[in-house]
Amino acid sequence: MSSEQIEWTNNLFHVVGPFADGSDDVYSSLTDQGLTLLHFATIQDYLDEIHTKWSFFPVAVLVDSSQWTASDHEALQAIQTIRPELKIVIINSDPETIPEQIFRACMYLKAPFDASKLMDVVSGLLRCHISVDQERPMCASLDDRKAFNLKAWTCPHPCSSCSDSSPAY
Repeated sequence: MSSEQIEWTNNLFHVVGPFADGSDDVYSSLTDQGLTLLHFATIQDYLDEIHTKWSFFPVAVLVDSSQWTASDHEALQAIQTIRPELKIVIINSDPETIPEQIFRACMYLKAPFDASKLMDVVSGLLRCHISVDQERPMCASLDDRKAFNLKAWTCPHPCSSCSDSSPAY
C-alpha cells in the first residue's frame, strides 16, 4: 500500500509495550487532550496486527523498548520495512542498550518522563503530520536523542520536510 492510499487520522497514536516506568498517568494526559490511543502489549502483537486492514493509521507509534529481546528489535525492523511511513518514537530507560539498527526512529524519549515532555513530543509529531506547508518542529529540541548517543541521525521521513535532519550530537 503506498502512502497516497493510506488514510491518516489527525489524533490517533499507537502505544506499544508495558510502560514499566509507571507512565500510565502520563499517557492518560494525552487522552485528556483529545487524542486517541490504541495500546498493543508487545511489539510482536503490533507486528501481527499491522497486516490487518486498519481504518486509520496513527500519527505516530510510541514504542517502549526497555524490556526488549533481540527478536523484538527484529520485529521493529520488520514493521519499519512493512510501513516505512510510520513515525516511530522509541522510549527506553537505558538508552545505551538500543542497537544501532533501530536508529531510524523519528524521536527518542528516555524514561521516566513527565506528561509535559510527552505532550511536547506529541505536539511536534502532530505539527509534522498535519501539513507539509507548515513549519516543522525542531525534533532535537523536543526529544532526548542526545541520551541515546546517536552518531548520525537524520530524519527517516525526508518527504515530511523535517526541519531538523542534522546529526543528534
